[in-house]
Amino acid sequence: MKAKVHSVWLVLLLVLAFAACNDRETPTLPPSSQESGVGIAGSVIAQPVAQSLPPLQSLIALPSLADIVELVRPSVVNITTQTEGGSFFRRTGAISNGSGAIIHSDGYIVTNYHVINGASRIQITTDDGRVFRATVEGGDPITDLAVLRIDGDGPFPALPFAAPNSFRVGDWAIAIGNALGLPGGPSVTLGVVGALDRSLTTREQTLTDLIQTDAAINEGNSGGPLVDLNGEIIGINTAVVRGVQGIGFSVSSFTVIPVVQSILKHGRVMWPWLGVGVQDVTAAVALEFDLEERLGVLMQRIWPDSPAETAGIQEGDVLISIDGKDIASLRALQRLMREQLEVGQEINAQFIRDGDLVEFMITLEEMPR
Repeated sequence: MKAKVHSVWLVLLLVLAFAACNDRETPTLPPSSQESGVGIAGSVIAQPVAQSLPPLQSLIALPSLADIVELVRPSVVNITTQTEGGSFFRRTGAISNGSGAIIHSDGYIVTNYHVINGASRIQITTDDGRVFRATVEGGDPITDLAVLRIDGDGPFPALPFAAPNSFRVGDWAIAIGNALGLPGGPSVTLGVVGALDRSLTTREQTLTDLIQTDAAINEGNSGGPLVDLNGEIIGINTAVVRGVQGIGFSVSSFTVIPVVQSILKHGRVMWPWLGVGVQDVTAAVALEFDLEERLGVLMQRIWPDSPAETAGIQEGDVLISIDGKDIASLRALQRLMREQLEVGQEINAQFIRDGDLVEFMITLEEMPR
């Protein structure tokens, strides 16, 4: 009797799975245009896919990865560079390969800074085999991001960005790029978001706001997109830890979006700067400074001649709000600085100092290079 019951349930599950697959329509990317762009001062970030694949609810509802790849790969390009010099990431004088993602129909591409750094010539090969030259719109070595523009007539198929807070640890992630420079189109690997807000230090820099993933990232994948099951960019693949299996890193869309917007607006990245070294208020910090709540950002270091020093901020002060907006964490401070504040803007900042509430007017400056 038990065997019969189990058989009935198995048949029912198969029927439901078959029905779910047949009811789902195949989504398509909408045509991208200047009018559909969003962002600061005419920035041209593609909007999210109008008709998205459904989120993962169970293994039965998992959409076809082939369908997602079919949507995404026309927007993934191969970047071939020729350089007269060399860097940590490539051999001196070599012709190197990387990847990029088209983010607007006019031919704007986001990639890694190290992919194009020092290049004397940049060649773009699209998924349909067309070859173009490209120019550099701007780059930011701090975040290892750059924006290129294809020297050619569009329109080009563009990928949208996922909302920075829409993905979580454990979500599926797909890495697409020109791994190892192999012919025959981009390589596709599947994994999960293993961790968020990672930092990675190389011999040249420290990268922050990284997505850790076990989707395989290899040489040549650099600059390619890490996408979710909606075919939206959650990160730009940037690094792999040698000698360790299943750990690669992508710059999160939380960082990519404002970097691209600033490059398109100013030709470079202009980060507003306080001139402080900070950390979240942990339980230990709350105990040490006799704080009633684990909220705010601790000032660990004040740079000389910085906006913070000029305003009178001291080490040990705890920032709790800016212009009436609560600052509960370092992440909240970063989001506010990147999305709402600008260089030259005067802000009203509230701090806790020795148990008392103090306020300072601070004029933000551009982050020095």
